[in-house]
Amino acid sequence: MSWYYAKQGKQEGPIEQIALQSLIQTGQVAPGDLVWREGLENWKPAREVPELSPPPGVPAEASVPPGAPPTGIAPSSPGTAMMTAQPPPGAPYLVAPPPTNGLAIASMVCGIVSLPMCYVWALAGLPAVICGHMALKAIRGSLTPLEGRGMAIAGLATGYLAIAFQAMFLIFLGWAMVGAG
Repeated sequence: MSWYYAKQGKQEGPIEQIALQSLIQTGQVAPGDLVWREGLENWKPAREVPELSPPPGVPAEASVPPGAPPTGIAPSSPGTAMMTAQPPPGAPYLVAPPPTNGLAIASMVCGIVSLPMCYVWALAGLPAVICGHMALKAIRGSLTPLEGRGMAIAGLATGYLAIAFQAMFLIFLGWAMVGAG
């Protein structure tokens, strides 16, 4: 929905509602400044328009004496560029981290568990290797970013190590049985 606002006697807009709310929250448009959109009969102070009110718990800025056009004037044809909503200066730009691949976690856990398992290292080492390779393939082929590459590599390393321990143990056991017989 396109909005117009009056600042220091000059009409600005059209801008989207989220951009106008951002300007109000940052104090660039005061709650006493007049706003208008199609469907409103007259220009109104921003504080009197419910859809532009700040969310609960956010204090409204102090009112500034309006130097805006009188009520009842419809905006002229759009002539200014549309503004985009941006965080206020100094505000952190928050971005959620990408999700972690579940197979990478499973690979790392199986790999870690496989090392202390006496005489049956491959029991958890084999799933660690399988999950690790599947996780790396999924992370490489994902259209959206996925975390967990390091976990998958750790699972692969510990899984292969556990399988190597199992192979060495079986070789040693076979050698001991042949030598004893």
